[in-house]
Amino acid sequence: MHEEAFKKVLSIVSRKFPEMRTVAMAPCPDAEENNAGSDRQFMHTGHETDTICYAEAFKALPLRNIYGLMFHEFGHLITIVRREINEHTDPDEAEMLADVAIFDSFGLEIAYEGDELLQALAPEAVDALTEQGDAGH
Repeated sequence: MHEEAFKKVLSIVSRKFPEMRTVAMAPCPDAEENNAGSDRQFMHTGHETDTICYAEAFKALPLRNIYGLMFHEFGHLITIVRREINEHTDPDEAEMLADVAIFDSFGLEIAYEGDELLQALAPEAVDALTEQGDAGH
């Protein structure tokens, strides 16, 4: 399920940002270590070129969280491409800017749900992605 979701998200994002076509998703020991110590750290970007890293536990999440996390991570990559962040950007600001980049680019709002504040897309957005294979268009 997560591989199909990644292909859909990659297709949507790379239409607007062609430089994202080469982004891959890969399991990562660092992501596993981060996930073991947190209920909300399943993915990250930044230490492997053109890669969104994930912990295996990511695969078991509900689809709304899978999409929310993927779009959020692509949001980080978009902010890098747009040169909106750098090594001096406050981490909390970088998190917010990733979500803003997705909303501005695709009209998708990333919500934070549950006690762990895990990223999620609204049910209507998930339905659009799963039924029509497209969002924000």
